[in-house]
Amino acid sequence: MKKTSFLIILAASIALSSCYRHCAEFPKEFQQHYFPYSPGQVLTFANSMGDTVTLNVTDLTQSKPYKIAWNVKESCAPNMIVKMQGNVESVGVEFIFMVFNRGQREYDSEGGNPTYNELYDILVTFMPNQFNYTMYDGERYYSRIEGMIDSLNFVSIRDQQNSPDRIINTFAVAKDKGLVSFTTTDGQEYKLAN
Repeated sequence: MKKTSFLIILAASIALSSCYRHCAEFPKEFQQHYFPYSPGQVLTFANSMGDTVTLNVTDLTQSKPYKIAWNVKESCAPNMIVKMQGNVESVGVEFIFMVFNRGQREYDSEGGNPTYNELYDILVTFMPNQFNYTMYDGERYYSRIEGMIDSLNFVSIRDQQNSPDRIINTFAVAKDKGLVSFTTTDGQEYKLAN
């Protein structure tokens, strides 16, 4: 009897240890709408004085479907990384956009069937001084967007806004266009020219 119980417990442990949760790939629609780029693409921006800045798309990576072991507390977080490099005011810079898809289940008021909303967490890092940016809408700062909205506006996080090393003050990403503008700390606005 003891031997049979032990074998049942051992078989169940082996079976459970080989179970995985399946995580989806990063939604292609988000990348196609907000970062419609390919590696090697060159973006040109110009200000009102005729100065130009070029940014090269150096990396665009999306996670593929993957698995997480059932006993790991990590949740699925399909992600995308976009990197752009160039020179702004004679300083070599790199924008790094990291986007995480975090679906959220919501229930209607009657407690019926759940609906699934697309929520995205976005972390933007601006090198060389590793300034982090967050999205803003007027006075509201947030990191998640729901569904597909027309534009994403970013500003450096509050504790970095007065740093003398910061070069970029704000920038904007528009649906179906990608990065459309940025403003330097001296007030020059550069808009997408190509």
